[in-house]
Amino acid sequence: MTMSSTLHQMTVNYVAEEDRVLLRVSTTDNTEVQLWLTRRFIKILWDVLVQTVDSLGRQDRPNDMKDERSVAATRAVEHQEALKKVLTDKPSDSNQAPKAMSTSPLLIVEINSRLDKNGTAHLNLKNNDGKDILLTLNTELLHGFLHQISSVANTADWGLELMLSQRDASVTIPTGKQQLH
Repeated sequence: MTMSSTLHQMTVNYVAEEDRVLLRVSTTDNTEVQLWLTRRFIKILWDVLVQTVDSLGRQDRPNDMKDERSVAATRAVEHQEALKKVLTDKPSDSNQAPKAMSTSPLLIVEINSRLDKNGTAHLNLKNNDGKDILLTLNTELLHGFLHQISSVANTADWGLELMLSQRDASVTIPTGKQQLH
């Protein structure tokens, strides 16, 4: 099962009764797939997403940028710029409920990722029945997905330390309004 249409909307919510994250992906042809993500899988997913963002950054950064602190700071700025372009609180503009691809959410157990030469991430998610769901995310959507996963993991209170930069925890991604002190 692959989603061949263009991604329209992606939402991530914690469902306390299931102690899982529900990822809902809808497409431009008004089809929706619902996916369960467990705590264990979120840890795996996070590492894959961060590695993908790192690979993207290596494509775009000069070869002489070797200092890890500079790379981490640049990554944080890139993340904020991408989030400005993609995050929205605006509800879907469709008046019609999307058609579900399955009667209940699919449990995702495996992920494979590849980055093409255009900087597009292709995430192949496998459910527990071995079926594939392919998500194709541009840079902004990839950063938006990272942000959603980090936010929902905090809401779930799973004790996961999901940082964009694992190597340098002193670099944080700024949120909200900036204030000078």
